[in-house]
Amino acid sequence: MLVQSTPEFTTYVMKHPRVHAAMAEDGEPREYHWKQWTVAFQFMNRGVILFRQVTHGGMFDVHIAMIKGHPALAEWVLECLAAMRAAGASKFKAEVAAWNKPCLRLAKKCGFVEEGRLTQALLRGGQRHDSVILGAR
Repeated sequence: MLVQSTPEFTTYVMKHPRVHAAMAEDGEPREYHWKQWTVAFQFMNRGVILFRQVTHGGMFDVHIAMIKGHPALAEWVLECLAAMRAAGASKFKAEVAAWNKPCLRLAKKCGFVEEGRLTQALLRGGQRHDSVILGAR
């Protein structure tokens, strides 16, 4: 069963030190604003998946922020994607730091495929890294 996340829980996850998904180009944390996301689902007390509509044609940015993984995470992500498809979403886009291998594996397990890269787009530990663009239908 899917549970809508509250603004408070989502903000807590997005600002958690183990969540490095919300980073600016210089490696510093980005300011998180709840209202920029249109739909948020909560996964236990471990994290959230956020969807933001980017086109009127049904394309959504997807952002998964987990404090800690779980064996049922992929099944839950697939359930969230199915719920969004039922609500009219037709395409999903995710951007993942190339160093985040667990997130890349999860995305691919959930049907995302690499559609491109932004080379040297992220700074981490003084070194530049790629950002991987993934898509799913």
